[in-house]
Amino acid sequence: PISENMTEAELRTAYLAALEELQRSNRRARPPARPDLLAGPSTPSRPSSGPVGGPAWLNGFVESLWPQISRHVEEIIHLKVEPLLQSKLPSVLKDKVFFREVNLGTEAPQLGGLLVERGQDRLELKMNVHLCSNMKVVLSAMGAQVRVSELQLDGQVSFVFAPLTPKPPYFGGLEIFFVNHPALNFQVSGNVIPKGLQLALRAAVAEALATQLVLPYRIATDLDVDEGPDAADLRTPDPISVLRLTVLRATDLAAADYGGMAGPSRSSDPCVVVSLGATRWTSPIIKRNLSPVWATCADEPGATVDIPVFHASQHATFEVFDFDNFSCADL
Repeated sequence: PISENMTEAELRTAYLAALEELQRSNRRARPPARPDLLAGPSTPSRPSSGPVGGPAWLNGFVESLWPQISRHVEEIIHLKVEPLLQSKLPSVLKDKVFFREVNLGTEAPQLGGLLVERGQDRLELKMNVHLCSNMKVVLSAMGAQVRVSELQLDGQVSFVFAPLTPKPPYFGGLEIFFVNHPALNFQVSGNVIPKGLQLALRAAVAEALATQLVLPYRIATDLDVDEGPDAADLRTPDPISVLRLTVLRATDLAAADYGGMAGPSRSSDPCVVVSLGATRWTSPIIKRNLSPVWATCADEPGATVDIPVFHASQHATFEVFDFDNFSCADL
């Protein structure tokens, strides 16, 4: 019972007791589970492609917000992607490529595969996201028109509600991020596509996405200005650990370079690219070697890197490339 003579502490205790009793009553009266509203088994490390088939109300909500989201992304393309693109273009193309038209289209992302994980003082809601966009993007490249279309994105996005509080809205902040890089692809077409443009464009888009939404980067909002961490703390958390790795060797790589004037033999100039979250590290380049050795033991300088880890579900990827002045061909 609640009376007008109760102190604030007594009212708080009574409120929490009533809330707990209401939750117990709801659990006793809960109807049979609906599979489309509940989390399935643990999401695999690499999300499957194709529509994710989430609840209709959730995807309807995202579709209603899509005009605002797409305008924000279009602004990011002009402010972030275009300068990154200029920095990655071959020198012959610098300041000769720019976006003429950017329209992300009407197709909104589809969400599904809901999974809720409770940690210490936090709730994490994970969802698969699939986007197959009907966007229209046109670039001018040395006077020629280059079109970008058929954007596809597949990944798992996290919504973290923390810290949990005993008063509405029952959490002090909201964070949105990708734990790992989502799979991203798009088509580039045109009568004339200058050499080096496609690779620079793909690298610029991937980096812009990573520095906005891939850990440690995130969208963060402080919902309790009086208590708990502020927005700056939410955006820049400390890592949970540091991964130290050393690239040792590779064997029997594919030959990507012709011998040229030296003769008919072929070789490669391999380097290793390690990615974890938004961190991307490139090993030294070893010239003309199909079985390169970067290090003979752990912690060897030059071949060793320390990478901060911000989430237990993060995974590292290793790619081997052939390096030349214009591009990196996957080996």
